[in-house]
Amino acid sequence: MKKKNKILESQEFMILIFIIVVSIVFAVISDNFSSPSNIQLIFSQVAINGICTIGVSMVVFLGGIDLSSGSILSLCAACSGMIVNTGMPLVVTILCSVLIGMSCGLLNGFLVARLRIPPIIATLASMNIIRGLAIIVTGGDWITGFPESFNGIGQGRVFGLPIPFLIFLAVTALAAILFRYVNIGRKIYAVGGNIAAAELAGLDVVRVKLFAYILCGATIGLAGTIYASMVGTISASTTGSSLGFQILAAALIGGLSINGGKGTVLGSFLGVVLLGVIKNGLILSKVSEYWIDAVTGAVILIALTINAVQIIRRQRRVTIS
Repeated sequence: MKKKNKILESQEFMILIFIIVVSIVFAVISDNFSSPSNIQLIFSQVAINGICTIGVSMVVFLGGIDLSSGSILSLCAACSGMIVNTGMPLVVTILCSVLIGMSCGLLNGFLVARLRIPPIIATLASMNIIRGLAIIVTGGDWITGFPESFNGIGQGRVFGLPIPFLIFLAVTALAAILFRYVNIGRKIYAVGGNIAAAELAGLDVVRVKLFAYILCGATIGLAGTIYASMVGTISASTTGSSLGFQILAAALIGGLSINGGKGTVLGSFLGVVLLGVIKNGLILSKVSEYWIDAVTGAVILIALTINAVQIIRRQRRVTIS
């Protein structure tokens, strides 16, 4: 009974209910919302943000933040396009993009873990550095003309599901396994929960932080290749310009805490899906695009309020017991 109550009171369960309720509302408002083609469209739309959110969640679990995710995506997507246009195999293209993402993650990790610069300042600086590097690499030109075989990754389907969404599911599953069964995943949670206690326990905090930021960069690097394949054309100056806000919104809605040590990968997954459903539903309902950010902000506020209420309830129960 206690386990059942715990599930029903969890942030993830409440988000799932919210997704169902919102979906029903939009299905009533718009006949096209529940159509198979639109469901597939939602899956495609949430894939890139979802993969990046899972990566950034690893940093948020530490109590950190990454504002440079959009710039990393831009650089990796542009480089993927340039590399594949030289005739390089797809595997090599993906590997290069992941390595570039890891290098960006290493830069962030070095600034935060080694130099002890506050994450928001460090990643704000790297955001501009990496964006500038992306523009320099591309010469400010649009990257396009990708081979048909390359476009198949972002635009293809397997069993009726978009390939990017299937990759999103795979990345989510691997991340969930990492944090539940792998030692380094538990160390990330430990550092985020109480860094002083983690140090006293003998954990190499610097190494754990570096690993989280590098893995975050690798995940965004993978998303960069998929994004280039999906859209077919890349502008280094604009690609991913609002990605950082969207990722942070999804993570917060999913129950993650900026202070670290709280939340789950499943919560991040559901947070991304919820935002995707809301955005798609608003567009089909012909709501002005300027209201989409306002609604997103309202959803974040509601999620944080619910989260705060849950924390207060748990504290009261501990006090009573």
